[in-house]
Amino acid sequence: MIGLVLSGGRSMRMGADKGLLLHDGNAWAEVARKKLNAIFPVVLISVNADHYERYQALFEEKILVKDHYEIAVQGPLLGILSAHTQNPEEDFLVIACDLLMMESLLIEKLVNLYSHQPGYEAYIFTHEQGDEPLCSIYTGKALSRIYQLYQQNPNLKNGLKYMLNQLDVLKIPLEESKVKYFTNFNDQETLNNL
Repeated sequence: MIGLVLSGGRSMRMGADKGLLLHDGNAWAEVARKKLNAIFPVVLISVNADHYERYQALFEEKILVKDHYEIAVQGPLLGILSAHTQNPEEDFLVIACDLLMMESLLIEKLVNLYSHQPGYEAYIFTHEQGDEPLCSIYTGKALSRIYQLYQQNPNLKNGLKYMLNQLDVLKIPLEESKVKYFTNFNDQETLNNL
């Protein structure tokens, strides 16, 4: 399994590339990478092609995955499928760079369930407010199937919700006290509350 940090998207709500914003002196992408590196020897960072050079100044090029714009999907799914096309046999534990409060214990729980309950195509946390697809595991097999569906109908409005509806998913109930760890810092107002 490979760790994948989703970073460097369009960041339209924040107004700046979130992966390059600083938290405690580190870029957000680096904060997320360190959390995954504690478990995985290989951690990739998915970045928007427009910001690729800025990431090269901070990270080794071999760990950067530039969004493949020939894959005509948007948002996190573009980053996931771009990484999948470069590593088609690999399963991915995906984390968004803006999940600044994510705890390592939750990532470890996800990995343990993946190890002890094999056979699912995706492993995600869920709670009363909905699913949490941005700290999840997606298998290579599942991503291959999603990519084939996209190739058969490239005009399909593909997104993470669409993808999850196509997969055999293990939904992991999240205690209410842990929902806060999934706060997405998508805009300046949310960031001010950090």
